[in-house]
Amino acid sequence: MTSIEHIQIELDKADALLTAAADLINGGRIVSISSLKDIVGNICRLIKEEGYADCRTLKPVLTRLSEQMDQLRTIMEKQLEKDDSPLAKG
Repeated sequence: MTSIEHIQIELDKADALLTAAADLINGGRIVSISSLKDIVGNICRLIKEEGYADCRTLKPVLTRLSEQMDQLRTIMEKQLEKDDSPLAKG
């Protein structure tokens, strides 16, 4: 497996986690996304090791991942604003 393929696997993990978390939070569930930090850390480490120039083809996927994180933050903020949300009850 090449380094780029390994990075893609990590990107797929992050995508799946963010998608599932958004769906569950929208459904009123509380979820943990603590593993996202490790996944993103792995992605950054692998890209640094491979070399930024060699990973330029991943830029669209990285941009989408960043957008997904922003969308999840927005979803979480909206849930916190709801008085009946499990997240608001802490």
